[in-house]
Amino acid sequence: MNSNPRIVLQPGREKSIKQRHPLVFSGAVAKWPTFEDGDLLNVQSHSGEYLGCGQFRKGASLAGRMLWFAESPEDTDFQQWAVDRFVAALGLRTSLPLDGNAWRAVAGESDGMPGVTLDRYAEYWVIQISSVGMERNKEHLISAFRSASAKAGVKCKGMYQKVVPRTSAEPGTLESSAWIYGSGVDSVTIQENGLSFRVEFEGSQKTGFFLDQRENRAYLRTLSRNRRVLNCFSYTGGFSVYAASGGASRVVSVDSSEKAIALAKENFSLNQISQANHGFEASDVFEYLRSVEEEFDIIVLDPPAFARTKRDLPQAMRGYRDIHRLAFQVIEKGGLVLTSSCSHPVDSDLMRKIIFQAALEARRDVRILQSHRQSPDHPLSIFYPEGDYLKGFLLHID
Repeated sequence: MNSNPRIVLQPGREKSIKQRHPLVFSGAVAKWPTFEDGDLLNVQSHSGEYLGCGQFRKGASLAGRMLWFAESPEDTDFQQWAVDRFVAALGLRTSLPLDGNAWRAVAGESDGMPGVTLDRYAEYWVIQISSVGMERNKEHLISAFRSASAKAGVKCKGMYQKVVPRTSAEPGTLESSAWIYGSGVDSVTIQENGLSFRVEFEGSQKTGFFLDQRENRAYLRTLSRNRRVLNCFSYTGGFSVYAASGGASRVVSVDSSEKAIALAKENFSLNQISQANHGFEASDVFEYLRSVEEEFDIIVLDPPAFARTKRDLPQAMRGYRDIHRLAFQVIEKGGLVLTSSCSHPVDSDLMRKIIFQAALEARRDVRILQSHRQSPDHPLSIFYPEGDYLKGFLLHID
């Protein structure tokens, strides 16, 4: 075993780690060593069996995140671990048929790198770090990524670290976004499935673009010919551009952010799509749906997370129910609603119950045609089911 300090688990609490679940909660720990937040600690069962190594912090319910498990070499160190994980993650993405130069390179626990999210935008990269252990080892992460990206043949002109919302970040992580490697730029143009999109780094949502909806955007394009499409919570117009490029007779993009609407217009121009037959509304989506008189054949509902924790669920459920009811009241008979939720506490079963309630209230006959999840560059580890965060449906409304 390496020389890291060790924690000892309570009797019988080693099962989840043996099943390769990456999270360790404080109630499972019987004995703590002296350590600083973010330190690497060996994990040992009550009977003395070495189980692996993780980064831990004091006084928190979520006490640790496992980096490697018992089958790893005993002399594994952080730098080599990071290189190996980046090589594996980039190898997976470059093997996938991803049409474009923007994709998720590291999806946290699902890529065996808990606390790290990394997205590619052409030759620039955006990283989010939610754990104090990874923040303390940031320079090692950058060095390891540069080595791995060189092996994978992907360029890195710069890396921007985007702040993680305080509700998701541990104390001791970055408090303001900044370029941490290479030359910084304000924005970059990416390519996705033959379309172009402008991505801004400062002040953007998530890491700049909703990469997890790639396949769902492409699917919408196949449905849109000669149809009137309403894109709610449109952000910078990803779904809107796809619908227009698929031959939609009209697309209306609605978002509360005037800046996002301006960028949506720019994305139409980047793809040489005339704005003449399309609408852009900087408006609250709920208010827009309550007052709109225009008729639509397809409505896209891709709201921000209404619930980040279980405490948010009651209010979030009301929000999801209301937005679906309003959409069902506006959509034409025989129309389609493409809906998604990225709220971790809202699983597929709960989402279906919410849609059921909204359909009853709207007095519409609603059928599920298809289910969908995040794009394949956002993989789901079979050992970490909590990573299955995006869930949605294509609905037919009569």
